[in-house]
Amino acid sequence: MEFLNYDEKYLNQITNINYENMSHYLGLDKNRFEKELNNFLKNGKIIILWEDDDVIGFFGFKDSEYEDNFIFLDNIQLKKEVCGKGYGKRVLWYVEDIVRKRNKSGIHLYTNVKNVKAIEFYLKNGFKKDVIFENGKTLHMIKSGCKK
Repeated sequence: MEFLNYDEKYLNQITNINYENMSHYLGLDKNRFEKELNNFLKNGKIIILWEDDDVIGFFGFKDSEYEDNFIFLDNIQLKKEVCGKGYGKRVLWYVEDIVRKRNKSGIHLYTNVKNVKAIEFYLKNGFKKDVIFENGKTLHMIKSGCKK
């Protein structure tokens, strides 16, 4: 598996992966996702997971606007057929390496409270539940100190 920088040629593939994974949680349509992706790219970076000449997933990250000295991890999305095979863990290692290189304090993220598999994955990998926002749908999670 390789990590590739985002290029527009991957847009359709990552839009489809996101739609398959998230439409039932967020009601996102594909056009809204593309707008949010373009907005994220203004300050963040999208990384493509590439294997066997195919996009198998993607994620985004950027310096946090809300948590001082943290990296914000956005939207780890994998094709369903590769879930549970260690790719999510490799994404976390990648982001943790960025945290260390940039001398940041840790990682934070948001997930839907109904996305139990994601919450369990993050807890298993050292994240702590921080707060559920007023809308009752969004959980903030945080991982401090990303030492090797």
